[in-house]
Amino acid sequence: MKLKIVLTILLGLGTLQADGLLVVLSSPSQSGAPGDVLSFFGTMTNVSGDTIFLNSASSTSASSNLTVDLLPFFFNAPLSLGPGEASGLFEIFDVAIDPAAPDGLIPGSTFSIQGGADSFALDDLADPSFDVTVQPPSSTVPEPSSAWLMLAVVAVFAILRRNHGLVRS
Repeated sequence: MKLKIVLTILLGLGTLQADGLLVVLSSPSQSGAPGDVLSFFGTMTNVSGDTIFLNSASSTSASSNLTVDLLPFFFNAPLSLGPGEASGLFEIFDVAIDPAAPDGLIPGSTFSIQGGADSFALDDLADPSFDVTVQPPSSTVPEPSSAWLMLAVVAVFAILRRNHGLVRS
């Protein structure tokens, strides 16, 4: 019980416990540009006295401009957690920002974990929420055009040839 209280106080945002599962997202609020894919990492702790099976996951996006990818959960999450057992830090889910997404905060999306007392249970175990801030794409410094680059190479060769000709005479 003390572990649960200490973890909740220390980690604050991005934590949610329901039915004995404490989920802590390492960075529940992330930013990205349109077209980016954001990876959300976290840990899970079984704070109950029974083994909890982690059988499924789902998500609710607060915007049609966000697409949540559940595959990281199915590849990385443990099948179950024993009493008091904690997972290590792992990638829980990804969020793709639509290329046409407008700038601004998109709060209140959730990632839900279902499971329970056996490998067939689909009780709602945890629903951590997350926020995404869409930022304008960063401007990149353009590379020099090939014409300017070619002109610079020709100038260097002209200077070298001229200098080489002065040494001969």
